[in-house]
Amino acid sequence: MQCAELGIAILLLNLAFTIINRCIINKNKYFSLIFAVIFVTISFACYQSMVPLMITFSAFFAMLFIKEKNEKGIKIILEYIVVFLISIILYKILGSIVHSITNIQSSSYLSNQILWGQEDFRKIIVKIFRSVTDIIFAKNIYYNFGLLICIVEFIYIIFNKFDKKKWVLYVAILTFVISPFIMNILMGSATLIRTQLSIPFVTGLSIYFIYLCTDSETYKKIYVITFGVIIFSQLVTSVQLFYSDYENFRQQKTLAISVEHKLKESNIDSGKTLIFVGSYTSGGEDIIYKGETMVKTFFEWDALTDIGSNKRIRNFLVAIGYDEYEIPTKEQYDEAKKIAEQMPIYPEEGYIKEEADYTIIKLNNN
Repeated sequence: MQCAELGIAILLLNLAFTIINRCIINKNKYFSLIFAVIFVTISFACYQSMVPLMITFSAFFAMLFIKEKNEKGIKIILEYIVVFLISIILYKILGSIVHSITNIQSSSYLSNQILWGQEDFRKIIVKIFRSVTDIIFAKNIYYNFGLLICIVEFIYIIFNKFDKKKWVLYVAILTFVISPFIMNILMGSATLIRTQLSIPFVTGLSIYFIYLCTDSETYKKIYVITFGVIIFSQLVTSVQLFYSDYENFRQQKTLAISVEHKLKESNIDSGKTLIFVGSYTSGGEDIIYKGETMVKTFFEWDALTDIGSNKRIRNFLVAIGYDEYEIPTKEQYDEAKKIAEQMPIYPEEGYIKEEADYTIIKLNNN
């Protein structure tokens, strides 16, 4: 998710909350909320995972205003809800208009992930429970125990000094803690890790809020040291992921160079349509971690589609400086697969074969 759209979406969401919070503090200039609505709507349009992130920020700032400014919680929460609802409605309306003008049809990418009504109710509940516990108890490298510690701390804050008059604060805290799991509940399954943007924000903002609520200096120091260790551990994991991704790119480039050299040795025109059959997966001791998209190769990503990974491979080769060539048709790809059945695989001799209209490169037998 290292793309410009995501950065723009988060920036717009931050600008929107700057406007909303100034309106709450100054108690006037509510017309400026129009700009907040515009920013939030564009943010939602950039990436739909901004929706739960909007809920996360709204709940956090409500908590902060109630605790630090002794503001009336209901009024603050209503302001966030109004901006959220208007933005989501405007986003839906504008989306429908764009679809009708451009005749672009919605894909089934998201609808296929929603299991409600498609699977047994009990199975869905189990999947939600497992996906939530996987996050809370850090079942893979993308999570850590920081969120669990924060949840325990919030439970302690609520029940240690329980006050019925602070029910709005408690509702805000509950919403804040639940916000990373909203998509799991709505979809009835585990969500893609790359869409779980709320988790690091909930963990980080929780650290700040709980620190403000802590009176003991000794406890504050223990708290800072604990999360310092967790942050350092995550930094190490991030470095290992980036290094694995670098090594993955290096291996792909090595494959591309090998193919190019072999084409030149065989006097085969690299501008002719190339058809890659099979897939190629990077490996070795330098590949420490693999993620959902990180450390996946362009030579394997769409291997099961009608023309395999050929479109991504062509774009990758062009991006690193090779001659552009035509993407194969489905008929050509099907024909090439039959011919490739008798061919050796990369890097054995004979893994490249020239035909009249295209050249076959066999990567493996998959």
